[in-house]
Amino acid sequence: MSGIFALGRTGMRVNGWRSDRRREARRHTAWAAAVGALGLMLAAVAQQAGSSLGLLAAPALSAAGTMGSIPVFWSLPPRYMSGTALAAGVALINSCADLAGCFAPQFLGGMKESTSSYGLGLFAIAGVELIGVVLIFVLIRKEPSAVSATAPDSGKTDAALS
Repeated sequence: MSGIFALGRTGMRVNGWRSDRRREARRHTAWAAAVGALGLMLAAVAQQAGSSLGLLAAPALSAAGTMGSIPVFWSLPPRYMSGTALAAGVALINSCADLAGCFAPQFLGGMKESTSSYGLGLFAIAGVELIGVVLIFVLIRKEPSAVSATAPDSGKTDAALS
């Protein structure tokens, strides 16, 4: 299992680096979460098919995507809120995440008991993650393109200098 989370750590680093380099967090958060949801769906399919290789690869893909979205996601709230709105927004986000962390394992276990498979539960959790992707695209406006200041003497922008 630690190898799967090593890929999650790699997803965090790579997606964070790409997001910082491109100065874009909205799409990097959403697409990484979509990859995480895809991994969950593939895990459900692999379990149904009895594929051992799929049951190793799909959760690794899910971990890389979902874990890769988390650090980039946390750069979004301060871009759109400040002061008490930011504090309340972060508290709400943390509360929802805590509830998901508490109830998702129980939900998944209940689905396994009632259906004798994790498949439906994995699809449901992937669906919730995909709803998050849609909400990111619908509710968070596009970030303004990065406008670099002009260097005083050369006429080149900061981006051109680096």
